[in-house]
Amino acid sequence: MRLALIRKAALALTLACALVPAAQAFKADTHIWVGQQVINDLADDGKITVRLNGRSVTLDVPADVRDAILANRSDYLLGNIGPDSAPDLIVGQTIVHPGLEHGWKTNDWLQHLLDNSRANAPAKAYTYGYLGHAAADTFAHTYVNQYSGDIFLLEDREILVEERHIALEGFISKLTPPLTDHTGKVLGPVTSVVKPTNAFGTFARDTLVMNDTVYQQYSSVATGAHLAAFYKLRKGIDSLAQDPRWNQIDAAVLRIIALQFNINLSQANSQKIIDRANVIIPKLQRKEDNVQSAFNDIVNAAGGLDDRVFKGFVSTANRMNTLEHEVVDLSIRIAQANSRLISKSCPPKWLDPLCSAVLSAVEREINEKIYAELRGLNDSAANKRQELINLTVGIRDAAVKGQKLIQIVTNAQIDFAQRMGSNTSPIKAALLGWRNDLDLGMLEYTKATSQMILNSTDPNADALAPMTRWIDCYGKSVIGIPLEVSGCAVMDGAKDFTWAVDRVTKLADELTSVGELFGLPSPSDIEAWKNEQIENLKAELTDQILNHLLSDEVRQLIGLFKTDMTDDALNMYFTKPESRVDKKLISIPDMAARVRAEMYLKNGYFDPDRYAVARNAVTLAKLALLDKAGLTRLAEQAGVGANAPFAATDNVVAGAFASIDGNHQWMALPPKRPNYEGGASYKQPPSYAAPAGFIPWRSDVRSSLFRALFTGPLSPGIDAPALIGFPALLPNDYPYRPCVGRPFPSDENDRTCAYLQVMPSLMQLLGM
Repeated sequence: MRLALIRKAALALTLACALVPAAQAFKADTHIWVGQQVINDLADDGKITVRLNGRSVTLDVPADVRDAILANRSDYLLGNIGPDSAPDLIVGQTIVHPGLEHGWKTNDWLQHLLDNSRANAPAKAYTYGYLGHAAADTFAHTYVNQYSGDIFLLEDREILVEERHIALEGFISKLTPPLTDHTGKVLGPVTSVVKPTNAFGTFARDTLVMNDTVYQQYSSVATGAHLAAFYKLRKGIDSLAQDPRWNQIDAAVLRIIALQFNINLSQANSQKIIDRANVIIPKLQRKEDNVQSAFNDIVNAAGGLDDRVFKGFVSTANRMNTLEHEVVDLSIRIAQANSRLISKSCPPKWLDPLCSAVLSAVEREINEKIYAELRGLNDSAANKRQELINLTVGIRDAAVKGQKLIQIVTNAQIDFAQRMGSNTSPIKAALLGWRNDLDLGMLEYTKATSQMILNSTDPNADALAPMTRWIDCYGKSVIGIPLEVSGCAVMDGAKDFTWAVDRVTKLADELTSVGELFGLPSPSDIEAWKNEQIENLKAELTDQILNHLLSDEVRQLIGLFKTDMTDDALNMYFTKPESRVDKKLISIPDMAARVRAEMYLKNGYFDPDRYAVARNAVTLAKLALLDKAGLTRLAEQAGVGANAPFAATDNVVAGAFASIDGNHQWMALPPKRPNYEGGASYKQPPSYAAPAGFIPWRSDVRSSLFRALFTGPLSPGIDAPALIGFPALLPNDYPYRPCVGRPFPSDENDRTCAYLQVMPSLMQLLGM
């Protein structure tokens, strides 16, 4: 039953991440086009150039930011789709984009990324791309929201607004110019230019998923619960690995092994050996000793041992060396296939106490000097340490040949040695391996969700394939289902854990007569405790994923993503009647023609210099690269340097916007939502500005900075249709009225455009 639920949960997560419609104001290819314009400007001279009141102004970009972007262009471009894909579609669209009512806003997420990427060039490139995404969405969401009649919000159980969003984004995407570099060379499709790298995956995982700070945000809302559950699973595995009951089992097994050498170990002394070995192992991994010298010492010392006990030692060791070499090779291949850390190729830590036990036995036969030299072997490095273990195994087998009890223990040791390698406890080692599998799985998870968005830009690519592959190769192992699939990395950390416990259980069962004497729990006790711990770890994760099964409304929107957004299709969505009439959405039967007119098409694509929403997106994405010095220089060029508007900020975008899902985020209060009824029916949306606000919009620099940098009206097809030759759509009493002379009114009470409209007639009446 639990297995079936987990499989259902895995499928649900695949569908939810792959198919949940994104609240994109631009589709991914348009966002990446914006990012490429920034790269092209940087690649030319390492600086950015913007238009300020019609003149070109060139500004220095900090060297570390410039170099990071130019050296990691794919990461920067991937950042430009930012919260549309990372940490995944669900969280990006429902938490990062809109911000949380009682938690982080968009500006908090942007600052979090900046703070954690300062010393990491690929991460820095990605972060500044993420800022570029926020910059583009500031204008793009304003544009799309104004036409669609509302923000993208699935929770209101109405989907016509969302259909309009997706349709308009698809139409813009279809008319976005091809990607070219700064020389004009065509770069090819998005999927060939942008690749999610391991550097990106590691940064996204550690900063946006496996992180105490973001866990607090995710755990407070339903749409983040699945990522919170993954992080909680990781913490649970860590906690389980530290449970003292594993040490109890380890110490008992060690005492049984000590029987081979007629050594009497108390429970306390066994624990001391375990603890000592855990101290020694890090030194082994740091290779602090002269390994070859120590290896020679053990060979030389063996020659002086009692022939009665160790007759044929060398030949036995050689035979064992051949066998163990094959085992080691197999173990290494397994470790590599498991994508384990390199340190896992170190010899099993739990065998270190075995070596100590051997040395204790040999101590009676050789002098103190030799014994002291042998003790130094505990500091051997991993590659030679395996040879020492091979020899000690040879010593052990020669000493205990024919004893059934010892043969059982020997078999258990060899089994553990093949699979474990990172801790004195084979069970701890398996848990740590599971944790590493989880970390690797979540790295691949962030890459898969981004690749899905990239694939959505290519009609020949399968958008579902990256997440489907993730489930096959990583997902089930991450949540504790062993899986080996041809062509995929073998992810069996969870299997190693259950295997290790099962092997100890088997050992305890075989040694029932002596197990109790050494404090080894009964087989049933071990099995019951293992099952309890595993089920507890899985349960919450499974429940959280099951909560993300898709709603009917979401399923209705899925087909839109692959729809060829023709003029007729776009017009259909903007004339389709509402299922409910509470939003009173304006019908726009000539929607495609209005958008084409705004775009001033050139060679079949929008004109980047005249399509206001695209031009403004690029301008703000460039400004997002500047630090305080660059922003101060911009203020000086605008003639407002004395106002020191940027004295309290290092980035013009990072602290400005509380939500990039909203519109007119630069304003303290955005305009009311347009509708066909007018009057009292206009709805007032909340503020989307962060407390610091968008500094270029500050009243004392608004005309010199904001209105000098950005062009408008932004959406003349609905706000000022006469400018592009179309009839009016809005009721006469709609209060927000931009025009060429005032493309960005200060608020709804700004009557500048009305004055400008009557000014020619007034001047004529006055005879002027």
